[in-house]
Amino acid sequence: MSSTQFAASAKREPAKYRMDPTDTISIGSVVLTRIIANTDIEGVVAKGEKGGYIQCFWNLSQNGTCWVHDGAFVIGEEAQVMNDAQIKKGGSVYGCVISADAVVDKPVTESQPNLEQTLAYMARKESAAKAARLTV
Repeated sequence: MSSTQFAASAKREPAKYRMDPTDTISIGSVVLTRIIANTDIEGVVAKGEKGGYIQCFWNLSQNGTCWVHDGAFVIGEEAQVMNDAQIKKGGSVYGCVISADAVVDKPVTESQPNLEQTLAYMARKESAAKAARLTV
């Protein structure tokens, strides 16, 4: 890395949130990690406030005012919350992109109408993936 690149990277804004590896929950074999705000997001969350749970960094954009609130979940590597979308308490996202200024306060999935069906779908998907690995 050149000195110019290093200086530019040092000036970046801090990450909007971090994942707390000491605060996780498991849904089936999927581990979700709680997020914590690193900065104030005006009208959304204060620095240090705990948010909800995500599976991986890909699930929640570092840009915009999007946030996953306490009591909400984002599950699946293909799920993403971006722009100014808000996943409120009671909301869960699996297998889809939530963007713009959407507000989610109930389970939303690509093809499943509720969380119980989503979890069953995830279990079937995991079983199929394991079976495919075993037959290779």
